[in-house]
Amino acid sequence: MKTTILALSFMALGFSLPAQVQTVNQPTGAVASWGKYVLPNLPAATRFIKISAGGLHNIALTSDRTLVAWGDNSRGQCRIPANQTGIKDIAAAYLHSLALKTDGTVVAWGNNSSGESTVPAGLTGVIAIAAGGFQPAGDHSMALKWDGTVVAWGANGSGQGTVPGNLSDVIAIAAGGAHSLALKWDGTVVAWGDNSHGQSTVPANLTGVVAIAAGAYHSIALKSDGTVVAWGAGVTNMPSTTYDYGQSIIPTNLGGVTAIAAGAYFSMALRSDGSVLAWGMNWYGETNVPPTLSGVIGISAGAGQCLALQSDGTIAAWGTNGSGQRTVPTSLNGIIAIAAGGTQTLALRPDGTVIDCTTGPNSIVPANLTNAIAIAAGFYHSLAIKSDGTVVAWGEGMHKDPNDSWDFGQAMVPTNLSGVVAIAAGGYHSLALKSDGTVVAWGAGLTNDPSSFGNYGQSIVPSNLTGVIAIAAGIYHCVALKSDGTVVAWGSNFAGETTVPANLSGVVAIAAGDTHNLALKSDGTVVAWGSNAYGQRTVPANLHGVIAIAAGTAHSLALKSDGTIVAWGAGLTFNPSDTVDYGQSIMPVNTSNVTAIAAGQFHTVALIAVSNAPPALQMQSSGPNVVLSWPLWAGSFLLESTDTLSDPNSWTTVANVPLIAGSHYTVTNQMSAGNRFYRLEK
Repeated sequence: MKTTILALSFMALGFSLPAQVQTVNQPTGAVASWGKYVLPNLPAATRFIKISAGGLHNIALTSDRTLVAWGDNSRGQCRIPANQTGIKDIAAAYLHSLALKTDGTVVAWGNNSSGESTVPAGLTGVIAIAAGGFQPAGDHSMALKWDGTVVAWGANGSGQGTVPGNLSDVIAIAAGGAHSLALKWDGTVVAWGDNSHGQSTVPANLTGVVAIAAGAYHSIALKSDGTVVAWGAGVTNMPSTTYDYGQSIIPTNLGGVTAIAAGAYFSMALRSDGSVLAWGMNWYGETNVPPTLSGVIGISAGAGQCLALQSDGTIAAWGTNGSGQRTVPTSLNGIIAIAAGGTQTLALRPDGTVIDCTTGPNSIVPANLTNAIAIAAGFYHSLAIKSDGTVVAWGEGMHKDPNDSWDFGQAMVPTNLSGVVAIAAGGYHSLALKSDGTVVAWGAGLTNDPSSFGNYGQSIVPSNLTGVIAIAAGIYHCVALKSDGTVVAWGSNFAGETTVPANLSGVVAIAAGDTHNLALKSDGTVVAWGSNAYGQRTVPANLHGVIAIAAGTAHSLALKSDGTIVAWGAGLTFNPSDTVDYGQSIMPVNTSNVTAIAAGQFHTVALIAVSNAPPALQMQSSGPNVVLSWPLWAGSFLLESTDTLSDPNSWTTVANVPLIAGSHYTVTNQMSAGNRFYRLEK
């Protein structure tokens, strides 16, 4: 079992900056993520059988009855309780989630400010569930029992949780923003709760109903003849009138409907031919059904996103993606590099393609992006280096629009930029390190005018800055590591982030958070400076054996040579009432064999090695030498090298590889001209 990394072009400049990097059979791993934005990593060819769209998150049930959740996790709505089996149905609300088990019991998780996730004690015999509350003020939950009665709990400010007395013979339920619906066996509908827009005033003589759905302020009913009736907000299409977006205006000649769904301010219908129609508010493309969508067997509508379950077990999604709710989970295995930004996660495949799991509106990887060898993620933009040393950018900042307060041109790569060997993406600016050891910057901060938002001189590269071997970008500042192991920083200095500690030397890697920085020293220790508002600068005592570092908005990460992660700063607890503590520093159980780490704004991403696969080699610079190392947890491997890939018999074992301080294996090679390739052999 072999892996080859890094074609190194050792230069005569006195430092080990690679002019060309090739990922030849580079070791791959699986992506894991946790914190505010959850990105499930699913086995290839996973089939889904149930879907439910909530406020800013979604949940789904796979064919093997596994629960999957993605999108916003700010209230724990994607933190699925452990060891859940026997799931038969699901329901997602604005800030919480429900699951119905085959034994008739209900599991709830997420926000609980109104008791919506506190399932009533002794509740059993449940055959259906519903979750409502598109209003952040509070969600509510509903359960239909086998005897036709309804139980409700959670928010009750508008009476949505007060089930009408003597309500019985119910066969289906639906929960809206602050109102509730019940379908009786005789085809009639009962509604209660908020009626501010007539959503609880069931049309007279409405009968023959077979399905119901509830939006924020409107209600929908599907009749046995395949027609749809709606009432409440949106009976007119007057956006100037609060909540009236035409969501209750049934499209002309709509028939043959087999299922319905209600989003916050829009409606959906599934027809018998497997096609989908949507109407109402279209702020985020909710009603722009993909033209090629077909074979749909189920639909669900959230606050601003739409889900469609297709007959092949896949999910199609459209609408808003502000929290990643439109980014359907996929297989994130066989990955060689990761990056985490403000809200997004990037993954690089061995074939040079990039997966952009962006939780924002700009998640389309450019079509011309091929042969990528490195990736970086900023607040709302992303960067990639191609094998020819050019840079591709996408996301926010493509136009340098003076009318857009977030568009500083950070995704507008300078013309003729080439020879790039490293990249970094900040809040609203970008950095590129060239093979000659110089740095190029663009985006916000081309001026140093604190009175102008975003411009703190972060894109003004210090004059005569050369000999750079690594770069990092914070929200409004930059950090550069020089070949002599010293560090230079510039840009904003709100919390001392550009005040590099005196006498800091022997640095082999750097990382930048919003307003704090980390430096990894050659002895495996970490130094931090800048903001310490959440303890992100307080490096744990006796932390050693570190081989990689990463910094988020207010949390810090260190990857140790044993494949484990140490985290500190924000997110050591999961506190939904706090705007920074989303559990991003709480390591998932059995997180080991980690080969790479990345820190986003409020989430953490790790790349976990496949069992028995060779680990990734770490390359660092130390004066005139290049240092290659790999972690002890990987077991016994031989380090081999060659000067050419054309001769498979040219590989020779590197002799006398020492064990350094019991932490990791390291070999140091003197610089020489030309290329040199290294690999590990089992």
